[in-house]
Amino acid sequence: MTTHLYFAYGMNTHPEQMAKRCPGAVSLGAAYLHGYRFVFRVHADVELADYNTVNGVLWQVSDDNLDALDQLEGFPSYYLRQRVWVTNDADDRMVAWVYSMADQDYIQPPGSGYLHLCTEGYIAHGVPTNQLTDALNSVF
Repeated sequence: MTTHLYFAYGMNTHPEQMAKRCPGAVSLGAAYLHGYRFVFRVHADVELADYNTVNGVLWQVSDDNLDALDQLEGFPSYYLRQRVWVTNDADDRMVAWVYSMADQDYIQPPGSGYLHLCTEGYIAHGVPTNQLTDALNSVF
């Protein structure tokens, strides 16, 4: 069975949500995506931005999990999927899949339930929640 690395930065940081969507997915802990910034477009998104870093969670997922994520993320219409370099807490660099929105021409706040799932996921993995707050503040 093939496995993949997947970098999550939104609701897929939440362990219980990922267990439902991607049975058998393994959290590898906090990770960092350099050269991107985190924004809300109702849902979480990342966009290219020099000298910025996005905090998130690195997951090991199966082919079936990746298919499930593609469906969940509306790939290739709503979110696109690409390979990026990420860094973990041990400073190891590795290639992982990440989703980014196809339409990046707007900023819009998330619903409170979605934001709550993101916040819980960040806390569960020791990911700083300040990027959520910063993204919210940039919307208003």
